[in-house]
Amino acid sequence: MAEVAAPDEIVAAVDNAVAVAVRVGVGLAVVLLPDCVIVGIDRAAVMDALRREGIGTAEYVPCIHLQPYMRERYGFGEGMCPVAEETASRTMALPFFTQIEPEDQARVVEVLAAALT
Repeated sequence: MAEVAAPDEIVAAVDNAVAVAVRVGVGLAVVLLPDCVIVGIDRAAVMDALRREGIGTAEYVPCIHLQPYMRERYGFGEGMCPVAEETASRTMALPFFTQIEPEDQARVVEVLAAALT
């Protein structure tokens, strides 16, 4: 069972993001809700800054209706779900796994905060 808590130090470090910590067993993973992180920010520039510092990142999962199967099978395309598409264009994946060390979490937050300023 996962326990969710809002760590003040992480929220304070990235003040324009929504952050929660998810505790699974003895591990702790930081989750930054990415659609809140990237509002008004150049996602590509933030991702480049993270990569330069050795922080893994990628564009987050694209909209389901834009997956190749859904396009081919059902004829779905851009413009069907504009809110979802716009949100997906601002999201990115950050390191998130139960065995991430606290100092690595802090480094991700520090580098992300610097990239957002």
